[in-house]
Amino acid sequence: MSFGSRLQQARKNKGLSQEELAKSLGTKGPAIGRYERDAMKPSIEAAAKMAEVLEVSLDWLVGHTDLELDKKMIQRI
Repeated sequence: MSFGSRLQQARKNKGLSQEELAKSLGTKGPAIGRYERDAMKPSIEAAAKMAEVLEVSLDWLVGHTDLELDKKMIQRI
């Protein structure tokens, strides 16, 4: 699964629109669309902020693991 598809899945799981996610990241909705289409890759700082906002691990978001850890699980670990 690509970064874009994981980003889209996590965003939808949180019930956020592209515009809502973009606003919380300090960017515009079209940038989120480009990330989700894998037309553009975010900086590591931007990806880390996305993971934080979406409450998923950065490793899962970038595809380094298939184990999706949410924020509550990470805090327990």
